[in-house]
Amino acid sequence: SETAKSMSDYHCEGYASFHLILIEKNSVHSYSWDGEALNEKHYPDQEWYFFTSSSFKQSEVEQARKEKFHQWVEDGASFEGFLPTIHSQHKSNDPAHSVLMAREDACTKSITQFEVTAEEKICRYWPTPHEDIEHYDQYEF
Repeated sequence: SETAKSMSDYHCEGYASFHLILIEKNSVHSYSWDGEALNEKHYPDQEWYFFTSSSFKQSEVEQARKEKFHQWVEDGASFEGFLPTIHSQHKSNDPAHSVLMAREDACTKSITQFEVTAEEKICRYWPTPHEDIEHYDQYEF
């Protein structure tokens, strides 16, 4: 797609590391910038996708979150408003392995969601989901 091509050509120098998931009608791409290189992956068409990152025990945390994700899908993939409830999964006794991560030294910084249809373009932004998952800002562009 045009958007995926634009992202592949984008120069990310000067930005902090990030992960971007681009979901289009028939394709999904992920982009990971580590401060030095932009890595792109293309995924086959399927109903649900699992993406996560962690700077703390990466493989252990990823496995724990993946299990929670698969359980969420098996339980019916519920939403609360516009956000899949898996995004608000947090256990205070196990914050590092929680999907909504909140530890003393780190936390989920924000959640940004774009919805683009033929009729409208909307951005929803949860600025501090680890403190307040219920409130978000919404912009039309």
